[in-house]
Amino acid sequence: MHAKFLLAVSTMLLLIVLFSVPITAYAKTPSNIYDYPNTYQNTKNDLSNLLGVATTQLGYHRHSGTDTKYGIWYGTVCNFPSLFDDNWCAMFLSWCCNEANVPDDVIARFYRCSEGAAWFKQTGRWKAPAGYIPKTGDIIFFRNGGSSNINHVGIVTGSDGVNITTIEGNHSESVERVTHSLQSSLIAGYGTPAYRNTSVSSTSDSFSAYRLYNYSTGEHFFTEQEAERDSLVRSGWKYEGVAWKTVKSSVGTPVYRLYNHVTKDHHYTTSKSEKNLLANAGWLYEGIAFYVAKSGEEVYRLYNPQAYTGIHHFTASKAERDLLISSGWVYEGVVWYTN
Repeated sequence: MHAKFLLAVSTMLLLIVLFSVPITAYAKTPSNIYDYPNTYQNTKNDLSNLLGVATTQLGYHRHSGTDTKYGIWYGTVCNFPSLFDDNWCAMFLSWCCNEANVPDDVIARFYRCSEGAAWFKQTGRWKAPAGYIPKTGDIIFFRNGGSSNINHVGIVTGSDGVNITTIEGNHSESVERVTHSLQSSLIAGYGTPAYRNTSVSSTSDSFSAYRLYNYSTGEHFFTEQEAERDSLVRSGWKYEGVAWKTVKSSVGTPVYRLYNHVTKDHHYTTSKSEKNLLANAGWLYEGIAFYVAKSGEEVYRLYNPQAYTGIHHFTASKAERDLLISSGWVYEGVVWYTN
């Protein structure tokens, strides 16, 4: 680990301590109504639309004592003003479905998580957690501790058979990516929507990791999800093309993705020990970004000792690697392979 990299980790821990001081609640007022606008352009694919819309909301935070824009929307549409502040994880999901033009006979609109679970059961679209591996786009429901009371909901963005990654509203009063163990006793079950025009999973053994660049922070970002790529492009990121080819989980090595709230930086690693070290230091583990080949063409990792964000870069190009080295970047070696 480099000194600057560890400094970012230490700074993050210090800020966590500083901001743990209780904040005095104030009168309920609209919170961030115009923040995080939906910039995703819908297609005819329900699943891509829902994931794309939800991704644009990552980072939204409800300040203490205020209403969320999702609750205000739900209360206004359904004429239930008293519900502005209630169970906003469910109203976040309903808002995303509305923005994504997902019909209410595919995913019902609801403000109580228990009612949403009941609707999926009544329509025959419910899966119990035992023995089921959720699919991207499933709606995950959680129970409250050891009780049967269903009190939280999220959108499944992926699963590797061990962990589940989700996007959830009202997670620590924010919209966040979250990782759960597939075996978690808090999982009550899954709704399995019958999305329209959903692309059939590719039978190919090779997929693509897309590369994007943020002019403001200098960060390069890598994702296998087209919806996430398109959402970031509409938010101002520059799409730079395919970074490398990825493979199926059954034949590949997982690449873990983490996020630093302080530096607003992402990091990618195949090392479980590095992933755990960063997660224990306060980085948010966002799940498995993609799977990579166990042999083939090399992908290189470099470190910029002068940068604050985007301090690591990954490339399959020898020419780019050599150019960065000549510019002062530190070469850290081969990190994985591409077909």
